[in-house]
Amino acid sequence: MSEIPTFIDALAARLKLDEREKSTLVAATATVALPIGFGVFDAGVPCRAYTFVRSGRIRVHQLDARGGEITLYRLGPGDTCVLNTASLLSGDGYAAYATTETVVDAVTLTASGFASLLASSDGFRQFVFRSCGERISSLMRVVREVAFERIDVRLARRILAIADGHARIDITHAELATELGTAREVVSRNLGKLERDGMLTLGRGRIEIHDPQSLAALERSGSTR
Repeated sequence: MSEIPTFIDALAARLKLDEREKSTLVAATATVALPIGFGVFDAGVPCRAYTFVRSGRIRVHQLDARGGEITLYRLGPGDTCVLNTASLLSGDGYAAYATTETVVDAVTLTASGFASLLASSDGFRQFVFRSCGERISSLMRVVREVAFERIDVRLARRILAIADGHARIDITHAELATELGTAREVVSRNLGKLERDGMLTLGRGRIEIHDPQSLAALERSGSTR
């Protein structure tokens, strides 16, 4: 029961809120617990609250008209969502989709509370805009990779990131395709080449990494297509 007040106290300190601003925050916040696979928001739906993730992970992704999908970014503990912010500021609906990958605990701030703090608090305003700037930079990296980098380079980068130093990852070709915003067949073809080159071995729903140094060299070799 003490976790939420403690979180709010820490958040108020992080945002450099005075007592009046902290009172606004407390009055306008609520806690939510979301199960795995929950649709946090859908494209086109208006945003009604600003969300701080306390624990868990949310994947933000985009779909095309043919059902293709790409992961834009993930939210973890302490994160807020730039599309959440953009929708509140513009009044428009969300520009993408978000789904929980784990159980998520979050604290939501009402739209009116968000507007009040944005207008009155320098600390809150700086936090919101800094968070937006950081996330926009990461989104631009995604755009640059999709537009200009070879798929084998992007694939090597993603495998190494998921592996995080381990020799095996449990992931399907379809899931990797979703991460990279390409077709499963393209991923399978490029994984096959990496396997023939001795960098990895493919299994059902898993990849064994044999030569992370060569994968890292491939990642560094990225160039425009």
